[in-house]
Amino acid sequence: MLDVPREAPSFPLVAAEMLGSAPPAIVTQRFLLHVETWRAETLAWLSGPERAAHLSDGLAELLRAVLGDPSARRSREVPLTVTSYPAPNGSAVGLAEHRSALDILVWRSTLVDYLQDVWDVIGPALFEVQECGFAVDILLMPQPPSGVRLCIDCLQPLPADSAGQAAHYFHCRVRALVGFPAVPAGM
Repeated sequence: MLDVPREAPSFPLVAAEMLGSAPPAIVTQRFLLHVETWRAETLAWLSGPERAAHLSDGLAELLRAVLGDPSARRSREVPLTVTSYPAPNGSAVGLAEHRSALDILVWRSTLVDYLQDVWDVIGPALFEVQECGFAVDILLMPQPPSGVRLCIDCLQPLPADSAGQAAHYFHCRVRALVGFPAVPAGM
């Protein structure tokens, strides 16, 4: 019998060291393990009864498809930029393992970007704003300590001041890997 979590699982926190050029292997391995656990729990939750109160069948099917459920079907309306979960190579070590972790963060950031805009269209939307907000805020974001705001892309705590937030936003490593424009140094 499938063990379905009652509460929707949240994406794991990302240690700051993981975004460096050569993080300790244990940091990357721990992150990958937490992500795999989150993925399995999320797939179970998406198939359970609690999901219907928060997500439409269509959005649940999309999330199952991009999380790698082979029984889920991807809608043709979803752009190719929304890719399937980049399953880590189990034999990868060192820099390859780190690359797998960064690939997951880029995949997640791209999915979040899509869900933040998919409902804002002229004509009928594929999904409703509330369900997209739930998917982003609950399933795809970590639940940080109270009062801590995270970068939507790299999931690191943001500075409290708006200038510090802007500086982070334009120099975020995951944003750069996704291909979002960066601001030249000195701005």
